[in-house]
Amino acid sequence: MSRFLEISKGIVEDFLQTAVFLDDRAFFPNENGTNGIAFSSTTEIEDPVTGEITTIPTPQVSEQNEHDLNAKTIIDTFMQKGIVCSVIKCEESTFDAQRSNYLKLMKKADIIVLDWDLFSDGGEKIVGIIKDLMSADEQLHELRSIVVYTANDLETVKARFETEGLTFEDYLSHNKRYTAISLWNKNSSIISSDRKANFTEIVDKCIDEFTETFHGIVPNVAMAAIAEVRKNTHKFLGKLNQSLDPAYLSHRSLLETPDEAEEHLEEIIIDEIDSILKTNKVGENAKFEIIQHANILQNKTYRSKDFKKCIENGTEKEYIKGKNTTQKKADLAADVKECFTSKWFDNVELSNKSETDYAVISSQISNYGKPSHLTLGVIVEFENNKYLCLQPRCDSVRLKRKTEFIFVKLTPDENIFDVILNDGSKFKLQYGLKNRQYFSFTPNENNKVMFSDFKNIQETKEFKYITTLKKSHAQRIANEFSAYISRIGLNESEYIRRNSPRTLAGKL
Repeated sequence: MSRFLEISKGIVEDFLQTAVFLDDRAFFPNENGTNGIAFSSTTEIEDPVTGEITTIPTPQVSEQNEHDLNAKTIIDTFMQKGIVCSVIKCEESTFDAQRSNYLKLMKKADIIVLDWDLFSDGGEKIVGIIKDLMSADEQLHELRSIVVYTANDLETVKARFETEGLTFEDYLSHNKRYTAISLWNKNSSIISSDRKANFTEIVDKCIDEFTETFHGIVPNVAMAAIAEVRKNTHKFLGKLNQSLDPAYLSHRSLLETPDEAEEHLEEIIIDEIDSILKTNKVGENAKFEIIQHANILQNKTYRSKDFKKCIENGTEKEYIKGKNTTQKKADLAADVKECFTSKWFDNVELSNKSETDYAVISSQISNYGKPSHLTLGVIVEFENNKYLCLQPRCDSVRLKRKTEFIFVKLTPDENIFDVILNDGSKFKLQYGLKNRQYFSFTPNENNKVMFSDFKNIQETKEFKYITTLKKSHAQRIANEFSAYISRIGLNESEYIRRNSPRTLAGKL
């Protein structure tokens, strides 16, 4: 295991909190060492030499076999890792009735481990469950690690999955963007296999494959952040306790529009989470001393310069030195304009996608639910054109009647751009009169302009919600727009005007 993978595994172990096993032959051993199956009688055996009598239980159903799952060993091993594990022994008579509950629990678990041959059905029930999980993951963009742990032949299991369009490499499938599936044999299986693990080993295998599948520089920081929030959950709830309720209610009652108190409370919670992340310095999981070991950085160069040095010291300092600095500056500027990532990462398609995704997530609010109301920073589409709302936030609430909202039309431009959308389309901002547009909207009963199914319909006009810029980005644009429309017109030397940085940098 590489140094970076070792570091990543430590972060993953800190992050992982829950696991779910589903098996029709799960058992919890009794004190007498049996597998928990009911025993209706006993048998006495006499030692022919000593004459000693030994009493043994007689099983009512069947003896333990290769398909059984020792729940206690599994739970105890996960416990040593600080992970809460649920082992579900499913019953054939109640499976269909409980299926939705199984799925509900699995969607909340970090690790999911499934037996293959439930009730000797050849894997059909498990295929159905995994298809439902994958469908939900693709829709909600949720990452999921699923392990199939079985005594059955892995080639047979793999072949069944391949009929569903999945392909495997070394019994691992990463066909779907958000779901990873791996196959393992129980150690008790009579099948000869290199992919065998006993009840203790399977826990480490689950963690190893979760790490292998989802680790990375940005994912590591994200998992470390979630881990810190989880660890501080009770302290967090201790600060935001019921003693604040009276003050909150007073604050709400004194507002002209009491509903605005809800957003204020959201901001307080966001700030508290921000404090957790910053005081625990989760960003340090991406410091150079750690990321220099990442596979993505090994043997990478930018214009013959070791890219690790560029990461450590900055590309401009590392590349633009020595001779021909003017040309080097021009080369770097050209590379940045085209796609800087592709100059060291090699894969042009993945580089462009990575640049777009990073630009989007750093400048736009991620949509984890329904879009908020129409306000500053919201981008809509109307008649195949994109418009950015510049209505001040205070003028987007407490609306009593039909109200005009001010927008600026986004101009498509692949070379000079201020905004990149999720589909990779690029737009520049121009604040001139021809790009300004006013649209009238009727507020709802909450005195706001809301979106339903990502749309807002005003008589014959349909506005489609696209995205919302983060507050700081939207506010910067609003400030630029305010400066533009409040500029002073005067007669001055064209020599000065045409060379002024105000002119060169302005949105004309």
